[in-house]
Amino acid sequence: MSECAIILEPLRPIYYPGDILSGYVFINLPKDKKVNKVTLEADGRASVKFTNKYDKHGSKHSAEKVYLEDHLTIWKKNKFQEERWDTIGNRKYPFSFVIPSDAAPTVECTYGFVRYRLKAELNLSWTLDKSFEVEVKVGVPINLESNPTYTQPQSSEILKSSLFSLSKSVLATVSIPRLVWTIGEVIPVFLDFNNDTSNNISMVEITTIKKEIYTGQAIHEKTCKVTKEFIKKLNPMKFNVNVPASASRDVQINVRVQDDSVTVTDCPIINVDYELEIKIHFKGIFASPLSTTLPVIFSSVPLVRSLLFINSSINDSISSSINNSTNSFINPSIDSSVNNSPNPSIYRSINSPINSTNSSINNSIDTSDCGARSCDSISTNPSTYCTSRFSTCRFHLRFKPKSNDFKLDFESSTSN
Repeated sequence: MSECAIILEPLRPIYYPGDILSGYVFINLPKDKKVNKVTLEADGRASVKFTNKYDKHGSKHSAEKVYLEDHLTIWKKNKFQEERWDTIGNRKYPFSFVIPSDAAPTVECTYGFVRYRLKAELNLSWTLDKSFEVEVKVGVPINLESNPTYTQPQSSEILKSSLFSLSKSVLATVSIPRLVWTIGEVIPVFLDFNNDTSNNISMVEITTIKKEIYTGQAIHEKTCKVTKEFIKKLNPMKFNVNVPASASRDVQINVRVQDDSVTVTDCPIINVDYELEIKIHFKGIFASPLSTTLPVIFSSVPLVRSLLFINSSINDSISSSINNSTNSFINPSIDSSVNNSPNPSIYRSINSPINSTNSSINNSIDTSDCGARSCDSISTNPSTYCTSRFSTCRFHLRFKPKSNDFKLDFESSTSN
């Protein structure tokens, strides 16, 4: 059995700023040992170390930002009363620490990191000290209402014209439903092609670009701040699309957010941003690809606020069509009742212009046949779920900037 362990209660995979880290230190010594004291340290900090090269010489830079630093002595030997450590039975010492409200999310980068840990140490006489550490993962929730762009679609156009004829061109519109995404989610990337050239569009390549910016100070000059930028290309994926010459086609490509992707913007020494790079390849030896980028924000914390539709009238009409539910909006990714691999029993698609009247949308959306006998909550965001004990419903809104309309999908599955 372990001589020392740190038990967190309650144990959670992610803790938030302002949460209380509570639990106890468990100690079980196999034989009589002279213990001087038992301490517990809580530490959370951001740290960067990098080297900038100037000509043939390099200069080292570093910086630290402390978020949590606390030390607790949970037991200490009383020399005056000749108190000894009683090894009969197990010992538990409770503790609690508060995660600061300005804590940055846990992240591992090329030249730096943000880490949180708890370390218990047994100070022993005439032998090596015993210690035990646990890592604590901290995530920072994103307030979707603080910035309207968080819930708005992101789109970009790629236009390539012929040198001798403006009519022979390639127009590609790339869009995603929103800006903010959670780790593990699948981002639907929509591509609308209008290929008026004589070359076929053969392939689309999507790459996640990670941009890291570090701020440090020279070892000999603490007042001078120096920055370093590092760009990484992650998980490049290629997809065959096969858009013939003089043809149009709509394509959807799904990209999953990697587990270690976290955007960091509130740390003074580490900044991490992400983009999706989309490259369009043509069939031909001398054909050069076209590319564009879309900004994205990744969070390790499930979104707890509902994402609103682009057009408020659409959101109001859909909300009123579902029996004017008064339940609060939630993100079902934190609901364990959601079936990760549902077996859809109903699937319908609705195409309407963006300026449709509320009555037309209300007439199109009907949840009476979806098997949802008692929906506990529903969230009308561009891609989310409504969950209950009996069923799982899914609404998905696809916005097409080129034609200024949207496509609303409804899907449900029932569980036993």
